Amino acid sequence: MRPLLAVTATLLLHFTAMGADSTKTWRVGFLGQYVKGQDISQSTLGVLLEVPVGKRAALDYHFSLGKAEDGTLFYHLPAFTRIGVAGMNYFGQFDSKFSNAMGLIFLLTALIPEGISYRVDAGQHVQVIPYLHPLGQDYFHSADTEDRVRNTLEAGTRFSFMVGKKFYFAPHIGMKMYYFDQSLGVEGGISCGLRLHR
Repeated sequence: MRPLLAVTATLLLHFTAMGADSTKTWRVGFLGQYVKGQDISQSTLGVLLEVPVGKRAALDYHFSLGKAEDGTLFYHLPAFTRIGVAGMNYFGQFDSKFSNAMGLIFLLTALIPEGISYRVDAGQHVQVIPYLHPLGQDYFHSADTEDRVRNTLEAGTRFSFMVGKKFYFAPHIGMKMYYFDQSLGVEGGISCGLRLHR
């Protein structure tokens, strides 16, 4: 298990170093969102993390808790995060080179983002940010019914307004779809948080 912890620390340092260029800006913020459609009605609160991979592109990670119209609670996260954590938990029970290697593979799997975004300057303090999140997942839990997992696709645009050098707020509008039954809804909300220059 110690090699897995060492690799985890190394990867975190690597991802931090990816943003060492001063033109790259990390963003972390709180996100509130409402989705409404014929078969979807839900509200969520969570965290949005944007990790830069260039001057304009970013990898997006979205984690939130939500409530559907029928009162069912769910959490949303990148699909591969759930798979990666489950794999690390399983192989973490064993102490062998094979289990450490599998733990590393699942750690890398957990780091796969939900999607991407691209920042376009629309003024000195305004950015238009189209996003595409094809790898989301909602995990529904109810005491009355069996737990279920639904894979999601989200796409839309954030309109980001800078407040000083460190803060931003960004209303967004887009769409959310569940893949298998193709339930579709319009999503809207706002995120606000910190801009971290590395």
